[in-house]
Amino acid sequence: APAAGSAAVAAPAAVATTIAVKAAGGDSSPSRPAKRPRTEGNDTKLMAGWQALLERTRKHAHYAMEYTRRFETEGKTWKKPSPSTRGKLVLGLDCEMVYAKDDSFALARASLVSFSGPVYNGFVLRDKETVLDFRTSVSGVEAHHLVVENGAVSFQEVQAQVLALLSPETILVGHALQNDLKALKICHTKVVDTALLFKVQGKTDWQKHKLRSLVSIMRTKIPTLQNFSPDMPHDSTQDASWALQLALYEASKFPQATAPLKLQTFPKKIFITELPKGTTKTEVAALFRGGTVGDIAFQLQEDVGKWYGRATVSFQSQGERDAAIAALARFACVHAGPFRDWGARRDVAKMQAELEHYFSRFGRVAGCRVFRLRTTPGQPAYPPVAQVNCHPATARAVMDAGDHHNMATHRSFFKVKIVEGEATKTRCTVPLSSGHFVAKVQ
Repeated sequence: APAAGSAAVAAPAAVATTIAVKAAGGDSSPSRPAKRPRTEGNDTKLMAGWQALLERTRKHAHYAMEYTRRFETEGKTWKKPSPSTRGKLVLGLDCEMVYAKDDSFALARASLVSFSGPVYNGFVLRDKETVLDFRTSVSGVEAHHLVVENGAVSFQEVQAQVLALLSPETILVGHALQNDLKALKICHTKVVDTALLFKVQGKTDWQKHKLRSLVSIMRTKIPTLQNFSPDMPHDSTQDASWALQLALYEASKFPQATAPLKLQTFPKKIFITELPKGTTKTEVAALFRGGTVGDIAFQLQEDVGKWYGRATVSFQSQGERDAAIAALARFACVHAGPFRDWGARRDVAKMQAELEHYFSRFGRVAGCRVFRLRTTPGQPAYPPVAQVNCHPATARAVMDAGDHHNMATHRSFFKVKIVEGEATKTRCTVPLSSGHFVAKVQ
């Protein structure tokens, strides 16, 4: 039952039939804690806390980019909660997405939770043939979840059922909530985003805590946060509940706020990404003496349309982990720029392709990243620079050709140099016979 004094009302009959939780692999309802703080109602201090969280979310440097501009562009045609709906005062939301033929970010599952437990859990009806990648290792979604027999309904029905539980005044809580709203094609501005609330100690706003990291860090302060296995896929009901509990804790602290938190570290692990499809555990294990390689999960990447794998290598001690990553053969990181001729360009993908084409003349190139150095407010923007991952022999050939280069699409000279130091100790690109992968520590 809703908390005393809640603004919640019973769901409409059309929605009530979908309330039963049908989570992948069984009931995903979070266990009811023995004791809860007040969550809704006329508690003036708590309501002031929720208003403060709304304001903190809006004031974050990335709110305009991740919410306002999105709503003003692609979100122009999205649905909004109706003023006639009497929804709960606060709800947690999380969604799971799959890679479909017509949408690389297609909604598969949507979950809403209140402080009393799950409120809604719906799956979107999708033919197996239309889904290129279920992303099961991350989403927990499998083909059998998206069929009529499991209660799956059309996207429009799921969207309508979610909207039927929201009013314009509902405070919607989530982690990186802009992604869930995009998948649902719902425009709602009264949001509390835990990814924006909890800052990373000693880092800029670009660095954010992952939800599971926040749960691990905050469990000592919020005992109701359920423990989890890091190898388990996501569960949208659980993730929505975690975000709601984190936000409630922060609202209850008002006028105080949680200080920036240290980034979670994993001193005995190496994280591997961008493994070429078909790479086996045996191939990876041969490169990490003394390490245990976990299962490789392959996922279709939206930006490149290719399948890449990820895995974790575990060690008995941090010393063994550090020795293993130091012993890896690695591509050299070549810094190039500034590209003054490209100061007005914004087509990052095309600039990266042009640089990869240029540097590949010298040998094997694993990839390129073009970016701009951040400036302080009021300063003019810096021209773009790039980091190019090159085979060691390629990097030597580049440097042998001189430390100033130019090319057909950039007539002015730009500098090149091999990057050394701390950056290459925490992340490196490793050559494979079938390509390359990225290894990093945190």
